Amino acid sequence: MPSSINGVRKTINDLVKLIEAFDSCRAGKLFRSVAKVEQLYFSLNLKKAPYKWKILQKDILDILDIPKKHPGFEKVVRIHKAANYFSYSSLLGLLLGFYSIFLQNATFFYIFFAFTMIATNTSLLLRLYENNLLTKIYNEQKEKILAKGERLKETIDYLIILLMRQLRRTREIRETRLKLNFIDYENILVIKNPSLFSTRYTVLVKV
Repeated sequence: MPSSINGVRKTINDLVKLIEAFDSCRAGKLFRSVAKVEQLYFSLNLKKAPYKWKILQKDILDILDIPKKHPGFEKVVRIHKAANYFSYSSLLGLLLGFYSIFLQNATFFYIFFAFTMIATNTSLLLRLYENNLLTKIYNEQKEKILAKGERLKETIDYLIILLMRQLRRTREIRETRLKLNFIDYENILVIKNPSLFSTRYTVLVKV
């Protein structure tokens, strides 16, 4: 582990990212590519990790594959594509709105502004719906997912201990927060429960 304060902060940041990534994997909601998670894992030089990357990678891929076998997954894919379409459309509307300002055309500006707002809100609603459908699918497959994620949970507990050690070397303990789907880990303190706009817990590490 690094000795300089900047090195310690980078290690803390990488540990937080890896813990959140593994936790998301346990929930089947990985927001990073598996390749990026692998890069994070090896960048931390985890010589005493309870499991090798290849074992964890197989568990991750198995968990992510579970919803694909559910009859409702095709609907999730369609909604995801639609949400992306409206997201890109809102960006296009924003660019055209700025262009209409350049042309000093107020009518076009208001049209593109309204279009951007509608597209953005539609995209957000679709993503919320997509998340709800995925949550429903995973709730139906909860036992399988939790069983597959046991090694990930054990690894997260190990990473939290490493994070505790690094945090003790800085004065940024209260500023370092984790966003987690599960709170069945050791040495964490929940400070905020899931809400309408966030499905994850906000936690601090006990130091």
